[in-house]
Amino acid sequence: MNGLSGFFVLALAAATVGAQCPDSFFEAEGGCFQVLDSEATPISWDDAREMCIGLSGNGWSVDLASLDTTSQLEAFAEAWDTVGADYRPYGYMWVGFTRETGQWANLDGVPLSTYSNMWREGHPHDMNMHVFIEDVTTTSGQQSHGRFYASCTMNETLERALCRAFPAA
Repeated sequence: MNGLSGFFVLALAAATVGAQCPDSFFEAEGGCFQVLDSEATPISWDDAREMCIGLSGNGWSVDLASLDTTSQLEAFAEAWDTVGADYRPYGYMWVGFTRETGQWANLDGVPLSTYSNMWREGHPHDMNMHVFIEDVTTTSGQQSHGRFYASCTMNETLERALCRAFPAA
């Protein structure tokens, strides 16, 4: 899939955009994030990555988001509690972790421990090579707020991707 046709890149309220982030990205514990949403066209992890990379420019390099720490995942969940109100309810987002070498790692090759408390209970498992974060509040109807976990999936497509921008080197 080329370009962003069929996808909605929602502009976020100015109050949530970090001063150091590009326009339409929001800040969470030092990371600049943007969510790409598709209601009609499910996308694979590779498609999601291509779409995020396509957002690069104006001094920024963009890729699928790798969350550096559990505290950054928590900060993202807190920001999403506000930012996500402008999106339709859907609890899944592709992120930039993969198991291509037999070990879970971010796109830079930094390992993600299988013992990390970012993983949802029962994950990771050996049935797939890609990771998404799941808003269990939306997907399981829990009454809590901001409960995001990393999961690996047997699904080949989802309808949302989380992108992260870095200043271009």
